[in-house]
Amino acid sequence: MTLLKNLPRLVFGLILFIFGLNGFFTFLPVPPMAPRADAFIQALISTGYMLPFWKGTEVVAGLLILFNRFTALALVLIAPIVLNIAAFHVFLDPANGWISLVMLGLWGWLVLGRMRNYRLLFEV
Repeated sequence: MTLLKNLPRLVFGLILFIFGLNGFFTFLPVPPMAPRADAFIQALISTGYMLPFWKGTEVVAGLLILFNRFTALALVLIAPIVLNIAAFHVFLDPANGWISLVMLGLWGWLVLGRMRNYRLLFEV
């Protein structure tokens, strides 16, 4: 039962950590993208700060989630990135969108499991 409870957290943390590191070291091949998707990624790279900021956040949040430290905070920090990855694949590169669906599902599952941590955010 413990493995089943921790498996989504570990998988999500590994995805963030590995793909975050891949943004710095490119040890995994990048699949071909649609032209608009490639133009968008090239624009992020050309800013000089956006891609390292994005990938650095993935690495840090992935490590926090993997080691189960400040997990609720890490899920809040990574939320805009996960939502943007999903939007990127919906609007610019739907052919490679399966990983974004996995990430969105895992993120949602982990957030729902920690709703008590977010209760104060929803008080009026």
